Amino acid sequence: MWGESLKKLKAAGVTEGEIAEMLPKICVEPVLTAHPTEAKRLAVLDQHRAIFALLTERQRGVLAPSEEQSLREQTKAALERLWRTGEILLEKPKLADERRNIMHYLRDVFPIGAARSR
Repeated sequence: MWGESLKKLKAAGVTEGEIAEMLPKICVEPVLTAHPTEAKRLAVLDQHRAIFALLTERQRGVLAPSEEQSLREQTKAALERLWRTGEILLEKPKLADERRNIMHYLRDVFPIGAARSR
């Protein structure tokens, strides 16, 4: 994520001015592709994100026993939901499906990543 990269540059001693000077030279072109045999259902991706968020929360530091237990139960529930959800699509996605998937990333995933980096 951009925020993490900027933090690392700053921690490495790169000044804000140097970073600002480099930014106009950077070209970013997001490419969202999926091979039909590798297409993941949004429900599966949502569970992966939920599990990642729970594991990240668990690593943040010392938790009260009740918080630890709650995170453990939530993680178990998310893993069970993932286990019960079909992992791949059974048929090739249509153009409308691909469009909906891209919109999901632009609306729900990238803004969240940007917010976390702040």
